[in-house]
Amino acid sequence: MNIPSWLWKPNIAPSRFVYLAIIAVEIVLLILLWSFGLPTLIPRPLEIVHSFHDLMRQGLVYELLVSFLLNVEALALATGFSLGFAYLSRFAVGFPISTAVGKMRFLGMTGLTFLFTILVGGGHDLKLTMLTFGVTVFMTDSMVAEVKSIPLDRFDHARTLRFGEWHVLYEVVILGTIDRAFEILRQNAAMAWMMLAMVEGTVRSGGGIGTLLLNQDKHFNLALVFAIQFVILGIGLLQDYGIAVMKRVACPYAALVTEGK
Repeated sequence: MNIPSWLWKPNIAPSRFVYLAIIAVEIVLLILLWSFGLPTLIPRPLEIVHSFHDLMRQGLVYELLVSFLLNVEALALATGFSLGFAYLSRFAVGFPISTAVGKMRFLGMTGLTFLFTILVGGGHDLKLTMLTFGVTVFMTDSMVAEVKSIPLDRFDHARTLRFGEWHVLYEVVILGTIDRAFEILRQNAAMAWMMLAMVEGTVRSGGGIGTLLLNQDKHFNLALVFAIQFVILGIGLLQDYGIAVMKRVACPYAALVTEGK
């Protein structure tokens, strides 16, 4: 069987049909490897499919809804804080603050949980605070870097149009980076789902998909653990697609066709 040589060449963009065929073949190979080539301790695809019935009886839909709403609320707050800090970095008094917030991404939650508990109490507010903080510090660092990377000629061009500095801030910094803000939100929204199990494991009141996942992991129900992970992956991909659609609607100029897409 002759394999086309262009499959192994860089910067080649196949047709949509060929691209979908490649994906289908790779998925089939992955399933075969998973079914017959991995250690027996790892649940097989059929075991995972059958485990969804048990998860439904344990309230999967409700727990998923709790976690989804928590995630959306945290992302909304984190986006507002991060954009505020990023725009504040254009002020002399605000740049050190914005930089300091970005550096807080190196802090772990272990020592901060006690502080957050004192400040906001427990339950939903604590989970929301922990998740918002975790996303905000990373998103702020990315947005500040994006604002710093704006070419100087954009500011000069706005000033030649006789814009005042506040107008320059609005046109160049706020409107000029809104498409990148959507992209940074999309990337950091995935991290929020990764943090979810840790946050809901720390604060188990109120439930959530993370609590359900840790309970199954504690009892070594690997098929259920894998099933929950796939549910989280599916919801995360839908959320990722939703943010991409929001970006295309809000910033249609950013959806330019690039080579290899």
